[in-house]
Amino acid sequence: DPELQSMFEMLCSKVDLASRVTVSRDIKEIFTITRANVSKLLANSPRSLHAGIDGWTSPNIISVLGITIQYFNRDEGKIISFILDFIILKRRHTGVYLAEELAKAFQEYGIEKK
Repeated sequence: DPELQSMFEMLCSKVDLASRVTVSRDIKEIFTITRANVSKLLANSPRSLHAGIDGWTSPNIISVLGITIQYFNRDEGKIISFILDFIILKRRHTGVYLAEELAKAFQEYGIEKK
């Protein structure tokens, strides 16, 4: 967005804005790096996990299913909540298809029985 870039340059000329390709690459890399840590955290979490699921379509017509996980950490006395995954949906959004995609994500993190 040229107007946004211009505004950032006006506020601070030393700002170096990353391209959308760089941001996309970095997000995927961070996701890959943190996935193992999240799996380990979930393996040590309490027996009950709660999943929040939200589906939407992006402005460029890409259907996405977002999954969040919440659980109560007794040691800290607080609710822990984080994003588990974003799944690009490639077929009709039937209940069976959404359940299959959700089950796949849970299996990838080893939480299908929690």
